[in-house]
Amino acid sequence: MKKKEFMDELKKALAGCVPPEVYYDTVQYYEDYFRRQMKEGKSEEEITKALGSGRVVAKTIIETSGGDSGSRFYEMPDDKKRKQDRYSDDDEKNQKGWHINVDENGNTSFAFGKLDFGTVLGKVVLAFCLLIILAVIIFLVMVGLNVLIYVAVPVGLILLIVYLITSLTGRR
Repeated sequence: MKKKEFMDELKKALAGCVPPEVYYDTVQYYEDYFRRQMKEGKSEEEITKALGSGRVVAKTIIETSGGDSGSRFYEMPDDKKRKQDRYSDDDEKNQKGWHINVDENGNTSFAFGKLDFGTVLGKVVLAFCLLIILAVIIFLVMVGLNVLIYVAVPVGLILLIVYLITSLTGRR
């Protein structure tokens, strides 16, 4: 059995029987699993032989996710399109938005699009963004102090003078 046949069996058996998140996470997991095993030099036939039938794998996932073959899950078409875009066959190149990357050793890192925050570049970009945010906060505090000094203090003094004049003249 080839990867395509295994994945088709798995997708067909899972479709509608588990929540959409479980479906897409499972498909993504087995796509990644095939990719890692093939990098280690295994053929598609060896990998599928070790995994067994896609239907049996799907049945196990359905049972462990709390679903059963009688339960049906449905999703909105726009959500389905978004999820399919997120988990395309060449997902490493096309991932959009926030996601978690898992390397061959099982290490995870947080990423946005192609920018992985576990790399040196990602950490530099993150530090730069934090510095920009800090600078904006400091600027806003300084502007707030200037407003307090140049607007609130004179208005307060004017009100104090008006109060003193009205107190001394006896008018209220």
